[in-house]
Amino acid sequence: MGIASLILGICSIVFCWFPYLGLFLGIGGIILGAIGKKNGGVAQAGMIVSIIGTAITTISWIACVACALSL
Repeated sequence: MGIASLILGICSIVFCWFPYLGLFLGIGGIILGAIGKKNGGVAQAGMIVSIIGTAITTISWIACVACALSL
């Protein structure tokens, strides 16, 4: 579960410019990281990377919406 969480977290950062894809990958990584937390450092790293990817996706989505509304 830890490796899957890490992969989903990295993919959520890579795909952060696609709001729904980055968000779903990040949330999936957070869930898998929480499930595999007893496995140690890889699951924790995956959860941290997934949280960062979800935050970047959310911030970029909010910025895009704010920019579109200001036109």
